[in-house]
Amino acid sequence: MKKSVVKSILAVALGFGLAAPSLAADTIKLGVAGAHSGDLASYGLPSVNAAKLVVEQVNANGGIDGKMVELLVEDDVCKPEVATNT
Repeated sequence: MKKSVVKSILAVALGFGLAAPSLAADTIKLGVAGAHSGDLASYGLPSVNAAKLVVEQVNANGGIDGKMVELLVEDDVCKPEVATNT
């Protein structure tokens, strides 16, 4: 199951990473928003950790088309008013 989660995150990362605005940049920025603190952190932190592993592996292999991937982590504390401003 862990392998399928990592593969899913990689697929999403590649999908977002290849979006038109990213093509002009020197780095590909991948955002991970979710509950990374508070009572629901146990649900959000695994996604951050998985994304970090994927970014580390991708960058170790030369990035995507030679561009390094940068991870942007935002904590929305599982509150809609915070998430909409993240």
